[in-house]
Amino acid sequence: MKQVRVGHASVARVVEFQFELGTRFFPRTSPSGWRDNADLLVPDFFDPDTDRWRIAVQSWVVEVDGLTVVVDTGVGNDRQRPHMPPLDHLNTGFLSSLQSAGVDR
Repeated sequence: MKQVRVGHASVARVVEFQFELGTRFFPRTSPSGWRDNADLLVPDFFDPDTDRWRIAVQSWVVEVDGLTVVVDTGVGNDRQRPHMPPLDHLNTGFLSSLQSAGVDR
């Protein structure tokens, strides 16, 4: 688990789920729109060779002065989401990942 220091705090990223999404899901953005902003997106978020976005659903564990805070921006497991197939009945090891980050649920 990679952690970074911000002042006296330690911040760890806990990935729940990652997937890729093609630019065709953004039909109003022209191909030049992706190229013109590539310096902001490549290599972490966008692959110009395949026209695919790299998307991560994640949470953050912040530790400072003996206090641990989980900023849970995840999507959660076992929920019905038929309109979002990549997330429908998702089953990840998110809780185990939190434990690896030092969080006891």
